[in-house]
Amino acid sequence: LAALALLAGQRLFSALVWEPALRSHQNEVVKPAVWQTLYRMALTGVLLSIAIGILAQAGQTTSRELSFPWDQAVGRVLVESRLGLIWLVRLVVAVVAAWLASRCATRFTEWFSFALFLSLLLTITLTSHAAAETKPLLPILADWIHLIGMAFWLGGVVYFYTGIRHLQQTTEPLQTRLISLLTRRFSIHAMIAVALIGITGLYAAGLRVGTWSALWTTLYGHVLLVKQGFVAGLLLIAAINLLIISPRLHRERLQG
Repeated sequence: LAALALLAGQRLFSALVWEPALRSHQNEVVKPAVWQTLYRMALTGVLLSIAIGILAQAGQTTSRELSFPWDQAVGRVLVESRLGLIWLVRLVVAVVAAWLASRCATRFTEWFSFALFLSLLLTITLTSHAAAETKPLLPILADWIHLIGMAFWLGGVVYFYTGIRHLQQTTEPLQTRLISLLTRRFSIHAMIAVALIGITGLYAAGLRVGTWSALWTTLYGHVLLVKQGFVAGLLLIAAINLLIISPRLHRERLQG
């Protein structure tokens, strides 16, 4: 999930925030070089996690933590079960994405790779609680949207931070202008992403927790409460950015 947030988040952040905010300064500011490093690290993380995941799934059929790649159990899991088939599709999609990353980057390859990353997020949804519902279509769609919102918000924060660090190399007042535009655009789209996460999260909680009492008396409910604590901390930081830092940057940009 962390690796996919970096992969899908980079294209979303570039298309929705970076490119529109810096459109009038394309010749002066290039994309940070660290983004390519993050992209490669995330691709490696996805491939490794898929490989370990397949071996772990096969290991469960033989009462071990992990199977060896050459064990017959690996082949049986991949071709004889629905779960194994999803893992196999996940592996093929990730390999194609890695192959595209080795090619010359074009607009088409960037968006096609993004479509592959959305597909990988969908395969995670297809092995989640949502897929086990009696009527799974809406829960699967909601879970997928939840993951896409997560990819933009959490993945985007990484590119937002590294983008600002990169813009600090520029001189004033251009630096303030660009960081102000970047901050405002990220805040707007992050609010949309958080709204999607919140709505789909409430829907999922209603399905899986069901009642207020279950929120306090079940392990699932306890974990959900802990998760909301982390989300509250993130929202507090986001509120400081939205209500204090962004308006101050906007004023300084207008004042030159």
